[in-house]
Amino acid sequence: MVETGDVFGSMDYSIYTQHTEYSAKILSKLPYFEDVCTKLSLQEAHYMDNGGDGGFASDEIPIGARIIKVVSDFDRLKSGGRGAGEVLAMMNLRAK
Repeated sequence: MVETGDVFGSMDYSIYTQHTEYSAKILSKLPYFEDVCTKLSLQEAHYMDNGGDGGFASDEIPIGARIIKVVSDFDRLKSGGRGAGEVLAMMNLRAK
């Protein structure tokens, strides 16, 4: 999960993550966007190696959703005033 501290300020992280639900609902009204809606709605899905603890196994989260998550996290961390190198280092540490 992304560090929320100064990136969100007074904004609650749980409220912020609702944008995925809203985006999927809006796009679900358009024909042929089912796949996009799935990826949008799963971008904040909780990942667990074995799918336990209410999370998803690695093969259950579409690659498109994972890519959106990485780009979104990078953007959020970068908007907190950090440089690209610092953000990449933080994300690399988080992945381990």
